[in-house]
Amino acid sequence: MERLGLPKNESELEGHQFFVPPAKDSRLPFRPWINEHVRPEMIALSSRDFDVNSAAVASGIGMGFLADHQAQASPEFKRVLAPNHSWVIPLWLVTHVDLHRAEKLQAMLGRIKSTRKAS
Repeated sequence: MERLGLPKNESELEGHQFFVPPAKDSRLPFRPWINEHVRPEMIALSSRDFDVNSAAVASGIGMGFLADHQAQASPEFKRVLAPNHSWVIPLWLVTHVDLHRAEKLQAMLGRIKSTRKAS
């Protein structure tokens, strides 16, 4: 990364290295973008383990996809490209019908919803 600097857009990705999940994990919403913009020789590491990919990105020798909450928690991470709506992974919170109205559960759900709106 330091050698080439941060790319300003997708046209400046040439020469950069990436840490990405394997191609067989094609259900990931950012996989089509990877297939279109990252050639096989640009992949420095491919792991199913997001913690491994995150540690590789933190090492500073390449780029990868991280969850916003993970990237925002660590100052060593820098956003490279603007967010792309097609990369969003929906999260469902499911509760048992008998517990849905429980005060503790409602408090937790309220906290999650308020955090999401703030980001």
